[in-house]
Amino acid sequence: MDNGLWPEKTEYFGAEYSGWKSAGAQVLEDSTPGNFQDPHFLILHNGLDSQYTVLDEWMSFKTQPRSVPGIHVVTTVNEATYNPEDFLAMKDHPISWYRVSDLGGRFYYNAGGHDWTPYRDNYPFRRQLYNGILWASGWGATMGMIGTCLGPIWKRRDALPEDIWSARAPG
Repeated sequence: MDNGLWPEKTEYFGAEYSGWKSAGAQVLEDSTPGNFQDPHFLILHNGLDSQYTVLDEWMSFKTQPRSVPGIHVVTTVNEATYNPEDFLAMKDHPISWYRVSDLGGRFYYNAGGHDWTPYRDNYPFRRQLYNGILWASGWGATMGMIGTCLGPIWKRRDALPEDIWSARAPG
């Protein structure tokens, strides 16, 4: 996203990296007014607590994704729970977002997952990633459809990554 050679890519992603810091930090659902009436946000945040902690590399961005038309933030990182250097501090620090194209496509981005531990050890991280894959592929027209697709891992907080990827669509 930050090679400077393809501005359209940065424009579509909604941000350009400025750097990162490895740390455990608290992830918060975005509390922008209207999110909890937005069906896309509800699908992407389905099954998640309003906050959880993830040990990862936290990306910072040169531009504020929230300022890009069409970008809707799903989660932010709480900078008070780790110590980003001044040049990485964003104050409002989105780490996952989505957009729906005027042409009908869906785009989901999560700035996490640079290390293997969130995939292995962190149910909320895996859950949001799974929700994002389902949503971007067109699943989740109703919350019931996502619940059915998740099958046995729907309420399992100890599901391994292999369990997530083997979930099958109904019928």
